[in-house]
Amino acid sequence: MILNQCIRLPIIDNTMEEKENNNTLTFKIYYSLKKKPHSIASLMEVCTLAGFKISARSLYRHVLKIEKSLDISIEILETEVLNYNKKIFFIRSVESNDLLARNNSSQWILLITQLFLNAKTSHQIFNQSNEFENFIDKIKQKSPLKVKEIISLETFNKQILNSRFGQANFSDKQQQILIDLMWCMNKRVYFKINEFELSTTIKYNEQPQLNELLIPLKVIYHRKDFILKCYSAKSKKIFTLEFDKITKICIQKESYKLPKIVLESDGHNFGFHPPISKTIYHIKLLFPPTPGGFIMNRFWNESQKFKIRKDGYILMTLDVRVCIELLGWIMQWMDNVQVISPTFIKKIISERLSNMKQINDNDILPINNSNSLIL
Repeated sequence: MILNQCIRLPIIDNTMEEKENNNTLTFKIYYSLKKKPHSIASLMEVCTLAGFKISARSLYRHVLKIEKSLDISIEILETEVLNYNKKIFFIRSVESNDLLARNNSSQWILLITQLFLNAKTSHQIFNQSNEFENFIDKIKQKSPLKVKEIISLETFNKQILNSRFGQANFSDKQQQILIDLMWCMNKRVYFKINEFELSTTIKYNEQPQLNELLIPLKVIYHRKDFILKCYSAKSKKIFTLEFDKITKICIQKESYKLPKIVLESDGHNFGFHPPISKTIYHIKLLFPPTPGGFIMNRFWNESQKFKIRKDGYILMTLDVRVCIELLGWIMQWMDNVQVISPTFIKKIISERLSNMKQINDNDILPINNSNSLIL
């Protein structure tokens, strides 16, 4: 794994001001070596012009520290020895087809953000171990120096203001379940759900049975809500559950291997709820300029495409399976959207709107949500 190649970049000075100056100098040297080859003497000129006071010996140590901090799958510090043992340094980018090597700065920032989430939710035993501390250090140091300059793990929480709208109200017990499930994923072991929240129903087979072996696949963090995606070894189905539905779990000692259905996921689902159709539909939605512009500038699904018509209206297309979340997402735009195709979705939405009218006009009990496969 590439993470094992990472080496912590040491900080020499002790005071906060000295640390900041030291980091700024490191970035100055890094970008200079990225731009063109330099000797220690020419780097001294660059640093002096930038207002830094540093000896040639200390400057050489900075260059060596930069070399150790680089992700060698992305960039390498080249050294060339000229006459009289004069050394020239240059940072060369590595051409690679490796996915991690091709991550851009935005993706690295996302990775650090996810690490921050993991640090907040990891199992307490793991969190207190040197293993976890080393893991954090490796991720932080693996990111390119450019990303280190943009964002740091320690200050992330202060830089982001989250809205609590729609946030789950977790009990202490449910927070511990979240922590334990993160532990299961780290250790790749099964778990069982021993108890659901009282208001949860199993009538529509929208969740696994109690006490069956489950594989935790992914924890989805969405607007301060946690959703668990898991796989049932018994029914061989994938389920998604909000954490506040679960009140008791049991971690198993038995380890698992990811099933074929999980490894072959094709990314044609919308959101995180399971689909109600096996068919992948080519969906066409028409929006006016407002909120069309808002929708066009945000990510909803990998397949999304937009076209601005001459009248200013915005045509959105998606190639996805239909799920409850997709229907809810379309209906949230109310009369600001027109479903052009397919007929299948138009029919379902018409039925839902008719149900809403009858329920509210005739004081009929609302219908329990169902994610059952219907087509």
